[in-house]
Amino acid sequence: MKGLASSLLFLSSLIGFTSPWGAGRNKRDQQTEQDNTQSIEIVEEITIEDEPFPAEMVVTEKQELHSLVETRVPESVLQELDLYTDFRVLEQGNRLQFEYEGSVLSRVFVQQNDYERLRVELLPEPTVMLDTFPLDAKSIVMTFDKKDLFAPNADLLDVLDAEPGLIGIIDNQVDIVKELTDQDSIEILAVGRYRGEALEYLESVVSLRINHADTSSLSFKYPTEDGNVWYGEDLKPRTYPLLKSPTDYIIISSQYGVMRGHKKHKGTDFAADIGTPIYAAAAGVVADAGWGTGYGLRTKIDHDHLGDFMTLYAHMSRSYVKTGDVVRQGQLIGLVGNTGRSTGPHLHYELHKGHRQIDPYGKTVRDTFKAPQIDDLSLEGYRNNVDRIFVQATQSIVDVEELLLAQNSAL
Repeated sequence: MKGLASSLLFLSSLIGFTSPWGAGRNKRDQQTEQDNTQSIEIVEEITIEDEPFPAEMVVTEKQELHSLVETRVPESVLQELDLYTDFRVLEQGNRLQFEYEGSVLSRVFVQQNDYERLRVELLPEPTVMLDTFPLDAKSIVMTFDKKDLFAPNADLLDVLDAEPGLIGIIDNQVDIVKELTDQDSIEILAVGRYRGEALEYLESVVSLRINHADTSSLSFKYPTEDGNVWYGEDLKPRTYPLLKSPTDYIIISSQYGVMRGHKKHKGTDFAADIGTPIYAAAAGVVADAGWGTGYGLRTKIDHDHLGDFMTLYAHMSRSYVKTGDVVRQGQLIGLVGNTGRSTGPHLHYELHKGHRQIDPYGKTVRDTFKAPQIDDLSLEGYRNNVDRIFVQATQSIVDVEELLLAQNSAL
């Protein structure tokens, strides 16, 4: 009864507070307020000028927000509240908080959960805003195999959206085309943002473990001022951003830089059977797909996220992409062929920086993606922390706020 009496006192006191919308209410409004007292409970109150005012209320049964605030806010606010459809009906347990300037109501908060709050500002001008708060950061461990990497399911596509170069990181440890087998597996530790128990979205990938042959090796992402850098369990950087082998070749029949008569060969030739899959060496946008003099059927991909880099794939028998397509790293883009000026089935692969061809495995690439100098003790401590969470996360979902704090402190 005390809560009911306090609610009635609060509602009646608001009739007289100084505002253009506090007067002129009819009997229907008064009856609505009486009905509302059955649906709310005061859980905290304050005293202003010897009068008790609610500071916080909790909804005890389903109730329309309009019915709780329509006698206290201007019509313009009611109209704006209608735009927030998720807040039209409050459920049991939802909370309302009130702030005052003197004895005048100045702000109302409507809290449905820990992640969103509707804020109604009454002074100096009535406005409505939605405040959002970070979702809970929890671990996700996913396991994939070789065939998943080249034909990713929805879960892996989410992972690749969060970490577009992940296949290249795996390839830095084990050549996924030439060495990874169908019996091997890749475990990925990621951070998911949860709303309670429901996963809302995948935020980032922090580590992976490759189970290859009789070994298991860890790689982890370390934050630096210049961006994130991946390191192996041996604390050596894994910074090469391209697939080592864009196709499953028999031999490298011609390396970059070899002399052919008086001309230097400015690509790498991978001898392979006609119909062998060709994969995008890195994510990017198809700059040109079609026939080129000498190159036969060929595809060019811009990799702007890496800088001024482009890859070219020539002498194809089939192309599965068109100009303007967005491709992910490891995506099937065509098949090896023998088109154009070619002496046998092979993939002619080029890496361009700006307007010139460069060695895909040469000094220019290494220098461009060279890792910053990091103290080994710092890397070792961070690696051990990530590995510990990885082990815990394989058993259950764990809170990874500690890991995110460690990432921030590393910067």
